[in-house]
Amino acid sequence: MSDHTNEAETRDLPFDDRVVERTVETTDVALDELTDALTVVDAELLGKHSEFESEYDHVTVDGRRAYLVDEAAWDSFVVSFGLDEKLLAAARRTHDEQARLLFDSSTEGVEPADDFVGVVVGVDTAEEMV
Repeated sequence: MSDHTNEAETRDLPFDDRVVERTVETTDVALDELTDALTVVDAELLGKHSEFESEYDHVTVDGRRAYLVDEAAWDSFVVSFGLDEKLLAAARRTHDEQARLLFDSSTEGVEPADDFVGVVVGVDTAEEMV
C-alpha cells in the first residue's frame, strides 16, 4: 500500500506512512478521510502544547513530539471537531500507535502506560518549553 499518492497525503503530518496505512487496513476508514481527520486534529493541537507539556509525559524524537495524555484530556480535546465516531477512533488509534513507537525509540526512558492515549505533533509547531 506504500505508493507515491499515500506518501503525498501524509507528508505534512507527523506520522510514519506505515502507521497511517495500518490504521486504514484495520479500520473501515478511507485514507483520504483519515488524513483529513488527522489534519484537523493536528491544526487544533497548536494551542494545546503548553498544557500537554506541563501536565503529561512527553518525548521528542525525529522532529516529532509525543505526549501521553489521559482519556479525559483526549475526549475533551476532540469533542468539538464534529467528526464521526469512526473517524475519531481511527485518528486516536493513529496518534496512539505513533506516540508509543516514539516513546519506545526514545532514549529518555519514559515507559508509556496502558491507560494513557498517545498524541503526536511536529516539533516545528510545538512550543519549546525547555
